[in-house]
Amino acid sequence: MVVRELGPIFLASGIVITHDALSSFIGTAGRSLKKMARQIEVNKEMATLGDLLSALPSGQDIYLTILAEPGPADH
Repeated sequence: MVVRELGPIFLASGIVITHDALSSFIGTAGRSLKKMARQIEVNKEMATLGDLLSALPSGQDIYLTILAEPGPADH
């Protein structure tokens, strides 16, 4: 419950995450991200979920921002 409520707030503000942690996150939450992500930025540049990991060098920290589509409760 807390992740569902606070996760989008943190992601919209931006987080610093390692490439490996991001890879793991996408592996477990990729389908949900694909449904809810309105805009993805990596290091302040637009990105798509599909090219997110392939365009990034391993071993570096990434500044990730994800803006979500508003849910039914947000209207």
